[in-house]
Amino acid sequence: MASDAALQVVNQLKMQLAGMVREVITDFADGRLSAPESVSLAMHGVVFASSLAAVLQRGNAAMRVEVLDVLEHGQLVMPSEGGRDR
Repeated sequence: MASDAALQVVNQLKMQLAGMVREVITDFADGRLSAPESVSLAMHGVVFASSLAAVLQRGNAAMRVEVLDVLEHGQLVMPSEGGRDR
């Protein structure tokens, strides 16, 4: 099981990724990307990569391995209506 620190990092990355996905969805609202939207998306990607590096830099090598393991092998599960996971 991953440590609390590794899960905290994964949750930070998930929130940042969600922000980037939100921007893409918003930009595609009209079915296409304009040139300014493309530039904005590219800049958001650069900021995300920089944030990723900053977040991972705070941890030690063992924590980075844990984060990668969670990202590669973990799955998000939506709870079902009966309280059990799907």
